[in-house]
Amino acid sequence: TGQLLRDNILVSTIFQNHQPIGFYSHRGHAAFVLAAIGVMAVACRQLRWVSLPTTVTIIIPIIIALLLANTRMALVAFIVGILYLSGRKYYRRVIPIILVFILMIGVMTTTRQISGLSGIKQMTSDRIYLWELATRGISKRPLFGWGFNGFGIAYPYIRSLKNTPHVVRLGHLSYDVVRENGNLHTVPLITYKAHNLILDTILSVGILGMLSYTALWGYGIFLLVRSPNRKLLAVAIAYLVFTVTWFECAQFTHIAWWTLSVSVNTSSKPIAE
Repeated sequence: TGQLLRDNILVSTIFQNHQPIGFYSHRGHAAFVLAAIGVMAVACRQLRWVSLPTTVTIIIPIIIALLLANTRMALVAFIVGILYLSGRKYYRRVIPIILVFILMIGVMTTTRQISGLSGIKQMTSDRIYLWELATRGISKRPLFGWGFNGFGIAYPYIRSLKNTPHVVRLGHLSYDVVRENGNLHTVPLITYKAHNLILDTILSVGILGMLSYTALWGYGIFLLVRSPNRKLLAVAIAYLVFTVTWFECAQFTHIAWWTLSVSVNTSSKPIAE
């Protein structure tokens, strides 16, 4: 509804100018989809599944949109994916694009100021604080986690080291606690995610769940590396890079998993250009 938690940040903890955008609830989600499709287009060209003109037609608007999306990790994910596909032979050809992206990342970092933060916290949009809380939550329930969306569930109990609150309601944006005097107090949730794939997974399903999740990823990557379509591994790599400071989301995570499954089962026979 446009209510602000603080300057330029909505009560949902999303930056006011980041929501909504197209079919996605956050600009960052849309930006990763752009990066993934861009990397996929280059990979498909190298597999000779699409023609060069088609690839160029896809890549040019995607690069423009990525630069306008104002999402740093999407740019980093795109760069890493392209570097993986380029190899030493084509590094020089992609250097101009990489330099432009690095310049834009620097501009985004220096112009995006959050009141009350400085230094490394500004650079990470204060994700370091979230990671510190996540580590605290993992230490409390290391093996099985807190349940899905674990950070949001754990937050009331890891927010303070001094006391354990009596939580009577846990919502998507806030939770209610009973104070020592018996009064009910509503406290806002800063976020439901720790903004790191590994931390969020361990918080949700614990170390045991993380081991299973890692095994599943490893198996998919193993099959892909052995297949003729291993170039599409670049999309999965871009996803893993992106989620260093983001999280799994139904709006874009399926792209990485679909890429693993489709690339393993698709014939490597080239189509006519």
